[in-house]
This record gives sequence, structure tokens and C-alpha cells, in this order.
Amino acid sequence: MGLVAISLLLEEQIFMLLGAPAELFDMMALYFPIVALAMPIQLMSVVPYYFIRVEGRPIHATSALVTGSLANILLNARFVAYLGYRLAAAA
Repeated sequence: MGLVAISLLLEEQIFMLLGAPAELFDMMALYFPIVALAMPIQLMSVVPYYFIRVEGRPIHATSALVTGSLANILLNARFVAYLGYRLAAAA
């Protein structure tokens, strides 16, 4: 959680390091805190994927990864396109 706090405090500097134009900073400021707070959860879900693959079950690991990706695509479509929640909903 320390890395999340640091990234939230230094978000503008991170935007600049990524090479984003200043015109995008307002949109990025909506999206970034949500992504930063969810990053530990994302990392905890990716790590088991590799352990499952190493245990010799690549089909299970790939199925879980594809299912999560499809759920993300469908939820983004629903929240952004149909409900009009804009960019923050995609995070």
C-alpha cells in the first residue's frame, strides 16, 4: 500500500515520465487513482496464474485469464457505452 500512496502523491510526475501531454492530465487524473488502488488486487490475481501454469495446468490458467479479460471487456462496454459512466468506469 505504500507504493500506492506514493504513486497517488506523485501522479503528475508519473504522467510526465510516461510522456503524456499536459492536455490529457485531467482525464488521467480521473482514471489513475482507481487503477492505482486496484493494482495490488490485480497483482494478486496475476501471480497465481503463473503458479498454476508451473504446476502443469496451463489450460486452467489460460481459461481463468481469458474469462477475466472477457468479463473486463463486457463490463467496460456496459458501464461506458450503455450507462454512460465515461472513462472512470473503464478503470
